[in-house]
Amino acid sequence: MIKKELSNYVERLFSNYKQNQEIQEMKEEILTNLEAKVEDYMEQGMSRDEAFDQAVKHIDSVDFMIDGNHRIYVNRYLTELIQTALIYSLLIWIITIPARIMFKGVLLNEALMFVSMMVGVIYLFMIWRTNDETRDTVSIVNIKYVFKWKRKIWLIWLMFIIAILVTIIALRFGSDLWFWRPVHISGPYQLAELLYSFSYPFISIAIPLLFNKACSILGKYEVNS
Repeated sequence: MIKKELSNYVERLFSNYKQNQEIQEMKEEILTNLEAKVEDYMEQGMSRDEAFDQAVKHIDSVDFMIDGNHRIYVNRYLTELIQTALIYSLLIWIITIPARIMFKGVLLNEALMFVSMMVGVIYLFMIWRTNDETRDTVSIVNIKYVFKWKRKIWLIWLMFIIAILVTIIALRFGSDLWFWRPVHISGPYQLAELLYSFSYPFISIAIPLLFNKACSILGKYEVNS
C-alpha cells in the first residue's frame, strides 16, 4: 500500500513532464530512494503515515533535477520581451505606411497599428504591475526545449514564405505560365501592387526574430547568473 502511495506521489511530481527514458529513470531512482527512507523511518518507530510524510518532506519539486531547466526572473524577462515586440510592431507599422496607396495596404497598415497599440497596452500593464515583489518572481524554463523550438520556428516560417510566394505566383501568373504567354504589367501602379504582394509576407519575419530574442535574453535573467 505504501509503495502505491509513493508511486502516485512520484507520478504527480513529474505530471508536467513528457514521458521519456530520462524521466522514467529519474522516477525509478526517486521511488527507490523514497521506499528506502520510509523503511528506515518505520524501523526507527515511526508510523506508516509519519514515515511517508517525513520521506517526501524535502521532495516537493523535481524541476531542479531536469536537464536544461533554469530558474529565471520571469517578470523581468517578459517585460523586455514585450518591449522588443512593441519595437518590432512599430517598425513594421512605419515600414508599411507607403503601402497605404493601395486598399490592401491601408488594411494591413491599420491592422499593424492596432497590433502595436495592443502590445503597447500590455507593455504598460507589465511595467505598472511590476513592483519590488513581483519583479523578482522566479519561474522554471527549460532552455534546451526553448532552443529546440528556435530552429523549428525558423523552419516553419521559411515553409510559410515559400507557400505564400508559390500561391501568389500561381494566382497572378498561373495561366500565363501554363500557356507560355509573356507576363504583362500594365503600369507603375500594377508594378507597385505586384511588388507589395510579394513583399508583405516577409513582415512576418518579426515572429522568428522575436523568438530569437526570447532565446538570447534567457541567460540575462537567469537567477544567480
